[in-house]
Amino acid sequence: MLLALIGALLVAPAPAGAAKRKVPPKFYGAMWDKEIQDGSPELYDQEWAKMAVNGVEAARVIFSWNLAQEQQGQTTFRFTDPMVGAAARHGIEALPVVTYAPPWARVQPGELGSAPSNYQAYADYLKILIARYGPGGQFWSENPSLPYKPIRYWQIWNEPGVPYQWSPQDNWPERYGELLRLAYATVKQADPGAKVVMAGLANASWEEMDALYDRGGVKGSFDIAGVHYYARITSQFLDVTQRLRRSIDKHGDKRIPIWWTEAGASASQGKISSPGNEHFQTTDQGLATQLTKTYRLFIRYRRKLRIQRVYWYTWASSYSGGGVFDYSGINVFDGRSVTARPSLAAYNKSARANEGCRKDEFARCVRR
Repeated sequence: MLLALIGALLVAPAPAGAAKRKVPPKFYGAMWDKEIQDGSPELYDQEWAKMAVNGVEAARVIFSWNLAQEQQGQTTFRFTDPMVGAAARHGIEALPVVTYAPPWARVQPGELGSAPSNYQAYADYLKILIARYGPGGQFWSENPSLPYKPIRYWQIWNEPGVPYQWSPQDNWPERYGELLRLAYATVKQADPGAKVVMAGLANASWEEMDALYDRGGVKGSFDIAGVHYYARITSQFLDVTQRLRRSIDKHGDKRIPIWWTEAGASASQGKISSPGNEHFQTTDQGLATQLTKTYRLFIRYRRKLRIQRVYWYTWASSYSGGGVFDYSGINVFDGRSVTARPSLAAYNKSARANEGCRKDEFARCVRR
């Protein structure tokens, strides 16, 4: 009887109206950051449900070491628990980017974007995170009502090749390479089945990757390459991916997949002046069109270039102020409520077409 039941489940038909899936699981992702990450529990439940309904299957979240360990030897999970819980509740896989050193572990204590000075303390924080959110972690025993979704992917830092994320920049490939090697060993010891995602490399990522291989000694110390770029011309995303793929391949790592852990543009054209960022400033409708075209391009080339995931930047932003990324959200968050921009409908349409179905608030396929 049990075998018959299992067999029936294996051949159970897809929901009515479901089409053939064209992308691998978790291909459609989104970034969860900026002001909305400080929202109320009610807002979290509302927005993560909305992410699931709109086709988001993976969310990149910031695990700020700075906020978690303001005092050395003391750790709080009040900033990370809500994100892990919301992800599990709504069937979305969380990808933590573990970044931002606390003042006691910075090269430049007064700079949030300082490079870390205490690599072992960073590794120790990773161990604490895996013990809480990894397989058999304390978080899951404390929250038995949640679906059991242990975190198995860890991204090590963010954009070490730019000054506002890693300063000073002197010898950054060697210094980040040392951090990555220690982090890789730490993650694999704590959870041998976990995967390490290299920090997203921004701008001329292929040049940064060359430097990390040649000077940073990173070969064998990451499972997945991360890349970040913003553009209003879709072909630029292909050019960046091709260049990065060639860099990885020529260093003997053809098996390494690429994750776009940030891809996007900014609907700030005509609203703010942002010298140096004009190449990715567009309008509201332009942002929606770019999202559609960019996912279409990545899907076309995903097998050839080994693109496994694309995290769109970002789920929500304020659409106020003078920062170019303040206008990148596919929703507006004004501090109280969330309002959709045209790019949300574009995301939903693209995800539904390529995931093969409409989703519910738990990221499950449902009848049309």
